[in-house]
Amino acid sequence: MSRLVIVSNRVAIPGRRGGAQGGVATGLFEALRQEGGLWFGWNGRLSEAAPAVPALATDAEIAFALIPLTRREFEGYYIGFANRCLWPVFHAQLHLMRYDVAAFGIYLEVSTHWAEALLPLLKTGDLIWVHDYHLIPLGGALRKKGVAAPIGFFLHTPFPGVDLLRALPGQARLIEQLLAYDLVGFQTPLDCLSLLQGPRIFPPGSTPGAGWGPPCGTFYAHPEFPDRDRCRSGRPTRTQRPE
Repeated sequence: MSRLVIVSNRVAIPGRRGGAQGGVATGLFEALRQEGGLWFGWNGRLSEAAPAVPALATDAEIAFALIPLTRREFEGYYIGFANRCLWPVFHAQLHLMRYDVAAFGIYLEVSTHWAEALLPLLKTGDLIWVHDYHLIPLGGALRKKGVAAPIGFFLHTPFPGVDLLRALPGQARLIEQLLAYDLVGFQTPLDCLSLLQGPRIFPPGSTPGAGWGPPCGTFYAHPEFPDRDRCRSGRPTRTQRPE
């Protein structure tokens, strides 16, 4: 059986201070507790410099790979773009959106940094499962590093329709990043339909996602929590790499 590798913004470590709380973290912990695997993500702390190697820990059958954020990453990636820009757009609260081009750049940088840190920990046969809007670019960052393993993504918020997406600068790049995944999951069928309509924001004649190799295989909706079996069955390993 393939090993499950979960990547999320925050990681919950039972019995340790500073671990993530809430439904998403609890659900992810239960998924790993049942079958073991690796959980990679932010440890909730800030550091002066971004370490190249995550700190490793174990709890029962779960291996944890924990990485801090720098103050710059925290302000740009987490506060500046994920929370002040993506969250309002995804929740149809455009009056709260604050877009900053520098924050968007840092948002992309964090996924690149995390892909570099995760790469040495991956094994043949792994199934990678990325979670939530903080890490949409991670699948593409892993593809650029040559990772051909199945990569799934699940969004734990609503996904905006085309009209809302148009309010977000760089929206085409966001759709492009989602198409790097083999499997993309949403909470409702309407969210799924919104992504399927996303290519309407691209210029006529363009082919969104073509640079990732074979097209994204499946979009699906699950009402409460990601379908682990569907994610595990996924799509066959990719054989092409982006240029």
